[in-house]
Amino acid sequence: GLLEQQAVIQVDDYQQLQHQIDDLLQDKAKRQLLGERAELFMLQNSDILDRYISDIKTYYQPPDE
Repeated sequence: GLLEQQAVIQVDDYQQLQHQIDDLLQDKAKRQLLGERAELFMLQNSDILDRYISDIKTYYQPPDE
């Protein structure tokens, strides 16, 4: 997913969030790399909604009407 591809930053609390935002504001190259990785992930997973729906249908049987 996004974490594995280093396309997102995960934080545990407000202080970490504030630090990461400050870091990204200061580091243009890091911002660009993060954005490029996120875009690549989205392109590689453009069918993700269809896959989720397919998986849900495997386990969900609608009630008879």
